[in-house]
Amino acid sequence: MTRAPSSLPSSTAAKPTPPAPPCTDEALEAAYTAAYGSLDGASLRVQKCVDGWATSSQAKGFNPPSSALYRAEGDHWVSVNRGGGKLCTGQGVPPEVAPQIGCET
Repeated sequence: MTRAPSSLPSSTAAKPTPPAPPCTDEALEAAYTAAYGSLDGASLRVQKCVDGWATSSQAKGFNPPSSALYRAEGDHWVSVNRGGGKLCTGQGVPPEVAPQIGCET
């Protein structure tokens, strides 16, 4: 008895990686303001985006800059932390990505 070939997809096939959200000042600013409210006149600039993680810096006048950490969720970014130091600690950033986005390891 011979079996007909299966039309079901192979379970070993790699699943396509969903497209990352755009790595732009505007996209990260939308995530930042959704999480924390207004930038209160500060400017936000992308620092780096790698494998679904991103960092930005916020600066206003002569105040020291602060940073924020983002995680990609589908087609948008979500801000998960902000501050001045140890931004990625305890946030689930993979160890191989952390130094690439400016996080201390």
